Amino acid sequence: MNNQKLKKKNIFSKHPDQFGHCNCPKGRLFTTSDKWDEFWDSFFKNAPVIQVSNVLKNPEIVSSKTCYCNLFDIDGIKGDFNISKKISEPIYGSAQVCFKGEVNANINIDLELNSAAQIGIKFVGLLDSGDNLKIQLKVHENYAKSSFTWVSKFVVSQDCSLNLSTTGIIGSSSTASISSFDNKVLSLGGDSDSRMPVVNCVPAMDISEREVFAKHGFSFSGIPVDSRIYMQSRGLDEEMIKKLYKEAFLKS
Repeated sequence: MNNQKLKKKNIFSKHPDQFGHCNCPKGRLFTTSDKWDEFWDSFFKNAPVIQVSNVLKNPEIVSSKTCYCNLFDIDGIKGDFNISKKISEPIYGSAQVCFKGEVNANINIDLELNSAAQIGIKFVGLLDSGDNLKIQLKVHENYAKSSFTWVSKFVVSQDCSLNLSTTGIIGSSSTASISSFDNKVLSLGGDSDSRMPVVNCVPAMDISEREVFAKHGFSFSGIPVDSRIYMQSRGLDEEMIKKLYKEAFLKS
């Protein structure tokens, strides 16, 4: 792997709001879970096709001018949901999903990149008492200089459950491809040991090509004790401390 040649780019735009959504004017906004299939169909059908010759010369050739983002603010989601796509055109864009309200869902994502596509998917959310979210993601990259970026950021608190299974499969013909998976969780704890959130993450990568940029990460953190003591000394109560940390985590 040559890190001088292969550098992961940020396919997501700047973060003007608390959930890290971009303000791309070319995208569409969806707000209810019954639009799940329409949301993903719109994203994959309408994302711009980029010049294959340019992508093959330089995986970072795509500029923010061609950004295409679908935004999905879901206020409550229940049931089983699926995304299964074989991508044969070199499309470019990012899809961002925000989970709010009551969450009790099982989401399966299976993508196959058979072109020099540049795809980013970002899930963020707030999980509280009684919420249950399970995400199973599998991405196959089968083409030279394709790029897939996954980001998940969740804030969890008492009596909720979050299960993440993310797998990247890079085929032998995927020279100079980029495959990046980043999962981050901030725990606000519970009001007792028996009501603490439950978080499980199973990361995996299957790489059959040497010349790739591959990254797979998971982090779980709470509010540091020294930071909590410092903010308390400045007159902030527990509710305000959690609010500030939550907002900073989702924006970062």
